[in-house]
Amino acid sequence: AIFFILLFVTHGESATGLLYAKKDQMFMDFFNSLLQSKNPYECRVIYPPLSNCMYRILLYLVPVPTIQRFLTEENAVYYSSGVLKLQQYMIPLIIYSMVTVIFMFYALIRFKGGDQKEKLLFCVLCFMSGSMLFAFERANSILLAFVGILFFLALRNSDSKVFRDVGLISLAIATGLKISPIVVFVLCVREKRYKELIRGLIYSAALFILPMFLFYGGFSGILKLIDNLSYYNEIKGLSTGVQLNFAKMVVLPFSLFNVSNDSLYAIGDSFRYVMTLGCAFSAIFSKKNWKSLCACACLIYGFQSTVATYLLIF
Repeated sequence: AIFFILLFVTHGESATGLLYAKKDQMFMDFFNSLLQSKNPYECRVIYPPLSNCMYRILLYLVPVPTIQRFLTEENAVYYSSGVLKLQQYMIPLIIYSMVTVIFMFYALIRFKGGDQKEKLLFCVLCFMSGSMLFAFERANSILLAFVGILFFLALRNSDSKVFRDVGLISLAIATGLKISPIVVFVLCVREKRYKELIRGLIYSAALFILPMFLFYGGFSGILKLIDNLSYYNEIKGLSTGVQLNFAKMVVLPFSLFNVSNDSLYAIGDSFRYVMTLGCAFSAIFSKKNWKSLCACACLIYGFQSTVATYLLIF
């Protein structure tokens, strides 16, 4: 609400710098993933295999000549925004966006407490938040992961075992798309639902292992994914950019005075693990659900070496 009010009061100035820095990169999280989906780990992709499978299916909506016309560089890490000029690529983007909005709107309206007016207001504020706008501008798969978490939270206390399992599968899908939502399974530990925890982890493992071995080389694909994650974190993890995580809470204040060295980075990295343990402890032992969820959200955002604005949707 504050973001939306400031946007009007400042005539849009408050949103300066909100979206991706490169103006020609709108929706390119989606299009890069789409074009890399056949050989993702050769292209330095860090998404889990289920996410790549989703993009691979969507790529079937694009005519083969159009794909061949654009894939001029094999195993490219990024593609030109020229893809935005080709109408055939817009179809999978539109379908992805519509499905995402429909499921998210349904989840927010169906499972949010309060009367109808309160639900609609909550939906508007959620969709108009800065982090949500950033996620839509990137067309990132984190939106679907967010929907998966919503379904899990809504169905986990259902009287029906079938619906509870649907919730577990929803969270497993979210984990399969972005990995980080796996921390929400901490709620099962907190409530001593160990059987549900085991089932949820089995679903998550299946949604990781099956597509990895069917489409992306099995163990070699896993090793390449780990290598890509290490490479990405090494390049961007502790850079003194504007993105904040637990480690940068230590690094950034010193960077203002041009103090930067390996020892400082080591301290920051150690602090990251201390904060991670603290968040995990709070998520498990907090007496109120909202405090546990807040700790999970902080864990998702703060632990990762590289963070993006859209992680704030959690």
